[in-house]
Amino acid sequence: YPQYIGQKTKINTDPEEKLYVLPFITKELVRKIILERKLGNGFRNENDLRSKLGLSDRNARILAQRIDFSFENKQL
Repeated sequence: YPQYIGQKTKINTDPEEKLYVLPFITKELVRKIILERKLGNGFRNENDLRSKLGLSDRNARILAQRIDFSFENKQL
């Protein structure tokens, strides 16, 4: 897949509506993302996408190109 050059979604801070535009993201996965945020864990990298969301290596790699993993004022 070609390198993604569009605006990245901030998985740890953006509202639910912005998460739905990501490839492979379903309603169930949005719930998991929100739960991880509430637990204070969030997502730091591609490995977190695989382990916390259960994505395949291929899908996690594609999705990671579209994600900003920053926490904005949150220190974990």
